[in-house]
Amino acid sequence: MLIESKENKWKNKISLFLFSQTVSTLGSSVVSFSILWYITLKYSSGTFITILVLCTFVPQIIISLFAGVWADKYSKKLIIILSDTFIALATFTVTLFFLLGNRSLYVIYAASIIRSIGSGIQAPAISAVIPEIVPEKSLMKINGINSTVYSAVSLLSPVIGGIILGSLGIVYSLMFDVVTAIIGIGIISFLKFTENTDKSSVRETGFSQLKAGLKYAKNNIVINKMLKLFILIYIIITPVAFLYPLMIKRIFGNDLWKITLSEIVWSLGMIIGGFIVSCMKNVKNKIKLFLAIYFILGIDFFFLSTTTEFNVLLIILFLGGIFIIIGDTIETTFIQENTDSEMMGRVFSMIHFIRVFVYPFSILFFGPLSDKVKIEHLICGTSILLMILPVIKFFDKSFMGMEKKSENL
Repeated sequence: MLIESKENKWKNKISLFLFSQTVSTLGSSVVSFSILWYITLKYSSGTFITILVLCTFVPQIIISLFAGVWADKYSKKLIIILSDTFIALATFTVTLFFLLGNRSLYVIYAASIIRSIGSGIQAPAISAVIPEIVPEKSLMKINGINSTVYSAVSLLSPVIGGIILGSLGIVYSLMFDVVTAIIGIGIISFLKFTENTDKSSVRETGFSQLKAGLKYAKNNIVINKMLKLFILIYIIITPVAFLYPLMIKRIFGNDLWKITLSEIVWSLGMIIGGFIVSCMKNVKNKIKLFLAIYFILGIDFFFLSTTTEFNVLLIILFLGGIFIIIGDTIETTFIQENTDSEMMGRVFSMIHFIRVFVYPFSILFFGPLSDKVKIEHLICGTSILLMILPVIKFFDKSFMGMEKKSENL
């Protein structure tokens, strides 16, 4: 009975936590889609999209590494609540500007910068909370469920964003985010759970703790090699991640419903992928599996760059959604299993840092280039690289040996 009680307790906690973050993420995702589409449809400029991406990610680059230190040092719950509040207040302020008639790109970019700061502070804390609540044997299952839920959010977000933006306008999209943030904050405020903070470093400075985290990542073979792999992958997938809506517009016409439908189909694939992972037992050789997944994903993106039929493009996006969520979930679980709890926040802040650092600097190259070169040609080239990378890693003995080394950590 005691075992059953403990199991039900952590299940209830993780359910409430994931639900609170799902609601909050839904609002943020709706705003992100709305802003991207607003700029895409109004200006049809890869350069303007590049500026938006920079405003979305550069502030996170500055704040994310220290955010990981804070996540290990202070209450993750409090960090999440304060970050959500900061984002909601910033979004509400921008809404007021819009209501007063100021709808310039500068206002949109300013909003993206402010929201980026809040997201950068919040992200490492969210990633670090899950392994503190969930037993290690259940991490893969919960990560799979989490991926499914977030994929469902991704499915609803373009639908809701398209409806609100198309019928009511950008102001109501912003207000939707404010409302969902309030709901999410309310839920997590009543949630109690034990947090493993780094007690030994309470009096240490942020820089010394950051240095300790970097040293940990350097000395931990698994974390070291995985972080390097992330850098390469994020560079390669940048054109698909940010420019394919613009590709759809240029090839298939200036129709909001086509961009919306493509996002829906992609999200449906992610839901299926998350469901598949949640049903998988604890995979022993995760490295081989996620390398195979990325090779298949490279093939999928190659066909994405060559199709001229919208229906075929939707099928390709659906399959891509399945594969990318499986690969991402397996990677996340692998890292969680090989990271000490007191370093969890800093490790995931490094992953977040890599993502938000690589994307904007990659888009600085790919964005302006997309105004001179066909986007499908960019995606074609990077998809080939995505096929080559897993093959190289597969024949790298030191990389493939991480699975055994991780068992001895």
